[in-house]
Amino acid sequence: PNDNIKRLLAKWVAHCFNRPAFPDEVVKAVVAPILNNLRMMQAENDPDLKVLDLVKEVRIAPLKEVTPYKVNMLFIISEEGLPDNGIALARFVGRLQEWFDPEAANLAAWDALSLYEISAGDYINTQQIYLDHYTYDGNTIKGLIPPFYHL
Repeated sequence: PNDNIKRLLAKWVAHCFNRPAFPDEVVKAVVAPILNNLRMMQAENDPDLKVLDLVKEVRIAPLKEVTPYKVNMLFIISEEGLPDNGIALARFVGRLQEWFDPEAANLAAWDALSLYEISAGDYINTQQIYLDHYTYDGNTIKGLIPPFYHL
């Protein structure tokens, strides 16, 4: 494998053992619907999934313990911004908000910003959602297959 593949693999292995845990209820209501639908989009080669190539991280603000969870998402993008002024990401988010069971969670707000557009405090106050897999209640929820698996 080339150096880029080795770097991606090392980064993926490292984050698997360094990801903060979401409570099981949050994984079930928020994370699992996202991962399940991303996996289906990937399997179908859905062109709307391509927008995630422009997203460096997906993060959520702290959730109150009351359901339905009000989800505030933050998409971290490059400092150059999005080439289409965010139209493709808005279309993707429009689909994403339909993935939640309305009795369990709903998308209250979202934004796409570079790391230079948010404060360190606002960044730290959100938690990254890794899009490959999560485990809860003894089950693994599979999301996107990392790019180095496709070799």
